[in-house]
Amino acid sequence: MQFTLSADGILKHHCSGKMICPRKPAKGKWCELMISNRCHPQDAKFERTAGRTKILLLDVLVLVVVVVVLLLVFLVLLLVFRVVVVVVVAVLLLLLL
Repeated sequence: MQFTLSADGILKHHCSGKMICPRKPAKGKWCELMISNRCHPQDAKFERTAGRTKILLLDVLVLVVVVVVLLLVFLVLLLVFRVVVVVVVAVLLLLLL
C-alpha cells in the first residue's frame, strides 16, 4: 500500500483517496490505524518524523568501535603471545561476530 501525506498533515491511502485514522479506542500511545472515508480530518493528521535513521547511524558507529577494539586486542595478543594464542583468539572472535 502507498500513502500520501498532504501539506496540512492529512495522511491518505494513495489509491482510494481515503483518509487514515486511528481505530478507537486507542490503547495508551499505541493504536491501530484504519483506512476509512468516515475519518474526521483532525483525526487523520499526522506528523512526519525522522524515524530510525539516527539510531541506525549510532548502531553502525558502535559496531565500528567494537570491531576496532577487537582488532587492537588481536594485534596486542599477536605481539605478546605469538602464534598459538592468536589462532585460538582469532577463532573465538570469528565465532562471536
